[in-house]
Amino acid sequence: MCSVRHTYGSVNIESWSQPARQYRGRSSEERAAERRARLLEAGLEVFGTIGGEKATMTAICAEAKLTERYFYESFRSRDDLLVQVIEGIAAEIGEAARVTLQTVTGDPEVRARRRSRPSSTS
Repeated sequence: MCSVRHTYGSVNIESWSQPARQYRGRSSEERAAERRARLLEAGLEVFGTIGGEKATMTAICAEAKLTERYFYESFRSRDDLLVQVIEGIAAEIGEAARVTLQTVTGDPEVRARRRSRPSSTS
């Protein structure tokens, strides 16, 4: 524990900070990160199946099996979640493209043309 002394006017207040509480062997930060990941996955599922206009925060929380309290722990609004879901998808696409470009050989223009032609297996 760590003791911190605060002075407010002529009154000294000493507070004790305790280490972060573990629950089932995980810190509060780890649990919050896991809840955030669940909400992102649920957001992707709900936005993808019923569309953005019909995707409510309540539906997303139900899909994630979390209460709305935890939604606001990670996101300011439903639109904030949507932006972060889209950014996650863009990052995955970018990473897949980067890996693909590092593993293939040959002229990129020639490869692109070959892949864009319809298959001639009739």
